[in-house]
Amino acid sequence: MATHKIGSIPLAKVPAQDLDKTPKSQNKASAKTATAAKAVIGQFQRDTAAIEAAPDPFLVRIFLHLLALLVIAAVAWATIVKLDRIVVAPGKIVSQEAAIFVQPLDTVMIKTVNVRAGDVVKPGDVLATLDPTFAEADVGQLEARLANTDAQIGRLEAEYADRPYAPDADAYGYTALQRGLWRERRAQYEAQLRSYDEKIARIKASIVKNEEDRVHLNARLKVVREIEGMRTSLAQSQTGSKLNMLYATNDRIDIERTLVYNENELAANRHELQSLYADRDVFLQNWKGAVIEELVKQRNEQSSLREQLSKARKREELVKLESPTEAVVLEVSPKTSVGSMAQPGEALFKLFPLGAGLDTEITIDAKDLAFVQVGDTVQIKLDAYPFTEHGALEGVVETISQDAFVDRNNPQTGSEPFYRARIHLTKTELRNVPSHFRLIPGMPLKADIKVGERRVISYFLRPILRGFNESMREP
Repeated sequence: MATHKIGSIPLAKVPAQDLDKTPKSQNKASAKTATAAKAVIGQFQRDTAAIEAAPDPFLVRIFLHLLALLVIAAVAWATIVKLDRIVVAPGKIVSQEAAIFVQPLDTVMIKTVNVRAGDVVKPGDVLATLDPTFAEADVGQLEARLANTDAQIGRLEAEYADRPYAPDADAYGYTALQRGLWRERRAQYEAQLRSYDEKIARIKASIVKNEEDRVHLNARLKVVREIEGMRTSLAQSQTGSKLNMLYATNDRIDIERTLVYNENELAANRHELQSLYADRDVFLQNWKGAVIEELVKQRNEQSSLREQLSKARKREELVKLESPTEAVVLEVSPKTSVGSMAQPGEALFKLFPLGAGLDTEITIDAKDLAFVQVGDTVQIKLDAYPFTEHGALEGVVETISQDAFVDRNNPQTGSEPFYRARIHLTKTELRNVPSHFRLIPGMPLKADIKVGERRVISYFLRPILRGFNESMREP
């Protein structure tokens, strides 16, 4: 009965637009009546009904609204905001120019060591001094051999030009020996020529005599023939004796025989003269040829000795190992100590030119290579200088190797393949560093390569999409 009466209270059905027209006193009365009605109704309901019917606390409603706004803002922020995609690669500082390795040419003992690792040297500074004994001995021996060869060449040139040999004295006395040899050979040469000339003169005299005898014999032969003719005519006319005719004939035959002998001897003399001339020419040619052959041989020897002497003098100069340029000493070999033996080609000092530019060489994992491209910007953090305190270097990817490398001895890479990249430095200044600070090849570093951007929401969606994609297929 009471519930029915309360449910028909007319005040609960007053239109909202008429509330403003109701007097304030009337509104207060209606509120009290509604409160009383609710209290009466609550007596007939469950205990939890009051709790359910009670309004939510103000702070709870505010918290829920703020939480909803925060979720919406986070989703919007993750959708809009992008983060840099970074590939981290270890590496080191490298020089644009190759390091300079100072090493000896021969096996030699180290006499002095003048520098240590970290020293700055200028061009011409002596890094170490080697024992000069062997180099000086080689130079002295080659100089003596070259002086002997020069003296021989001077003597041979004088013989070939047929002129006196009058050289200046040398420190080794070889010119005096060659002067004595030239005199002996000159005497032999002139004696041989005199022998040929005497033989030629003798044959020429014999030829002249035979020619004169031939003229005389021809004249006598003419007279004897006339006498023979006259006695033959007398004998035929029996006015002269036949014996006289035969004497005349015998005289003619003797003269003719003598004339034939004279002509044969003259021909033999002329042939012998030609032979002597030929022998003399052969002697001169052989003499000149032998001189030229020996001269060519000695000139070749001279050229070879000069080259060897030049090398020996260079070795003598290299007993002082000097810096070729302004550089810093990076390494000194442990074997570089006074009294130790240096082997040919063994690097005793490693220098880095101070004027050379610097780059960075890094190793990129094979799985990250697809993201890295030439031209990507790089932030370089030196291990020796924390970037939070000193800042970082900056650079650009300049080159990437076209093939992978595997270094099983490197604990960072192990047997995993990696690629090498060269970073060109565009900023090399750091803050809060000592005044003597400079970048040195070999300094370890970490390179952060910016390879692009990525939305924050993709970090949440990618695992979900990947799981969904892999789950919607038959294994």
